[in-house]
Amino acid sequence: MPFLYFSIETFFRIGYGTQVPLRAMWLAVTLEALSHFVVEILFVAHFATLGLNKLVSLSNRTRLENLLNRF
Repeated sequence: MPFLYFSIETFFRIGYGTQVPLRAMWLAVTLEALSHFVVEILFVAHFATLGLNKLVSLSNRTRLENLLNRF
C-alpha cells in the first residue's frame, strides 16, 4: 500500500511530505515523473493539433467561400 500511495504522489505531483524514496525507488520515481511529463506533453499536443486543424479548416472554408462568391 505505501508503494501505491507513493506512486500516486509522484504521478500527480502532490509532493513527498510524508514519504521519501529510498535506494532503487529513486529510479522508479524518476521514470514515473518522466512518463507523466510525456503524457502531459502528448495531451497538450493532441488538443493543440485539434484546435489548429479546426482553425485551418475554417480558414480554408472562408477562403473557398470568398473565391466562389466572386463568380
